[in-house]
Formats: sequence, C-alpha cells, structure tokens
Amino acid sequence: MKIYLRNNCWLLLLLSFSAVGQGGKDFGKRTDYTQYAASGAEGLMAEMLMKSLGKPVNTYGKNQIKGSRYFDELFSRGSVYYRDKIVDTLFMRYDAYQDEIQIRKSEYTEEPIQALLRNSDIRAVIEKQSVEYLGYYTEDSERVQGYVFQLIPGSPFGLYVRKSKVLREGKVSSNSLARSVAPRYTELITYYLSQGDNVPLKPLPERKKKFLKLLPAEIRLKVQNRMEDKVYDLKEEPDLIQLVRMMNDLSGASR
Repeated sequence: MKIYLRNNCWLLLLLSFSAVGQGGKDFGKRTDYTQYAASGAEGLMAEMLMKSLGKPVNTYGKNQIKGSRYFDELFSRGSVYYRDKIVDTLFMRYDAYQDEIQIRKSEYTEEPIQALLRNSDIRAVIEKQSVEYLGYYTEDSERVQGYVFQLIPGSPFGLYVRKSKVLREGKVSSNSLARSVAPRYTELITYYLSQGDNVPLKPLPERKKKFLKLLPAEIRLKVQNRMEDKVYDLKEEPDLIQLVRMMNDLSGASR
C-alpha cells in the first residue's frame, strides 16, 4: 500500500506543471488520486518532466536580477501529506516568486526539479514547518489562494504567514548623469489569522483598533485589556505569536 501511495504522489506532483502551463493558477480543486493506476504513474512522470524543462519565468537573465526568488535556495528534507496522511519524504524548497514548492527525490544537484501540485488537500512540512495551500483575502479584499506557512495551528485561532517575492522592474539610464537601476526581487511578508476551520484567512491589521474588530465579542474586551497591560507590536512575528497564544488561552477559559 505504501508503494501505491508514493507512486500516485508523484502523479500529483507532476500534474502541477500542466496547471502552471495553463496560466499559473489553480484554485485548490480537490483531486482524488486513488482513481489513477500506479502502473501509469512512471510514464506520466517522464512525459511531464520533459515538458517542464526550460520554462521561462521573466525576460531577464539570471545574472541581471539582484536578490533571489528564494528565502532559502537550499533543498531541505521534508514530507508531503495528502489529507493529513504522509505519502512521501522528499527534498524541497519554496519558490517565493512563482509561489510553488519545488521538489527533488534526492539531494543531488543533477536531480531534475519538479513542483508540488497546488491543492488544498496537499501540504508539505519543510524544516518542521507546515506549508499549506489555502484561501486568503488580500489587503484589497480580493479572495485568492496561495501557500502560507503555519506558525500556530488553529485552536481556535491560528496564525499564518505568507512570504512572497515580487520582481521590481529595472530602469535604464537615459543619459550619463543618471544611474541605471537593475531589476530586483523584493520581499512581501503578510500575517493571517484563522478562526477554527474558517477560510479564507484574514490579513492581520497593524493597528490595534482594527485588530480587535476581527475578534469575537466574547473575548474582545479581555484581549483589549491584556493589550493595554503589555504592548504588542503587530508588525513583529514574536509578538504576534505571543498574542495569538494568549487569545487561545482566553478562549479556553471563556468556555
């Protein structure tokens, strides 16, 4: 049974490239991989591998862009889960520009790089941190989906962070007095709050008043009193972790 699950896991992994090739978006459609025969997985893997080679991501050469699309370029050993059941252990890294989890079956550099299927039933654990494909609201209230890193599991409140990279266009100098500006990757870090199993996730405001409005009425005043006793910086990850843990403690006490 374990071999069957692993073969079909690779089928899921490879299907991601067909989704990327059709516009790069997949909004979490659920896929029941048990419908596929294990005998056909290896042939499909070889076919998809050839299609994935040399896919362009921008018009610049690698050496023209300052910075990196990764927060960590090294592949780390991690596990892939389907509906909370482990299906394989691989080497992985997160591409913050493409918003994809890249994988290798081994740590050798000549091993082909593939990607994990974007699907809400599939998650990865990299360096003991869960990376999940979930729905969330942008700061413009647009509902989208993407990878988020779990900081605190929801019980009842969960804390997540989305770490992405944006490619800023460069500028070519128009004369000898002006400087050219190289294209570069810049970081975007956004924190999200979950309540129970509710999705999409909501972005955390950086102002105390707006933050309190997100909370249920039964604990809002208690949290407000705690925030008056101690200053929490809503832009700092350690403070947010302490704050959400405190909210979970208060929620348990109010039941």
